[in-house]
Amino acid sequence: MKQFLKKNAKRLVVAVVGTTVLILGAIMIITPGPGWVTVFLGLGILATEFAWAERLLTRCKDHAVAARDKVMRKNKPASAIEGATLVPPADGLAPTGQPQP
Repeated sequence: MKQFLKKNAKRLVVAVVGTTVLILGAIMIITPGPGWVTVFLGLGILATEFAWAERLLTRCKDHAVAARDKVMRKNKPASAIEGATLVPPADGLAPTGQPQP
């Protein structure tokens, strides 16, 4: 038993700490707190020793990047003219600050 603990002490510590952080993150998703950040932190800790956690973390990163790109495409106007305002100012002044005729 001592031989096993000596050989796998780091892996055991990483498993306990990573799982604890992961569980706390899962709880914080439904309660106030940085839930998703903590979940990803727990996965990052676990990924230092476990291949399954590394694969899961990579998948999560890929999904996050895809979601970010989708939001950025949706909020970006198709052209500069489309995003420009064509309404004259309400105060009757030209863009130079001079009254309009």
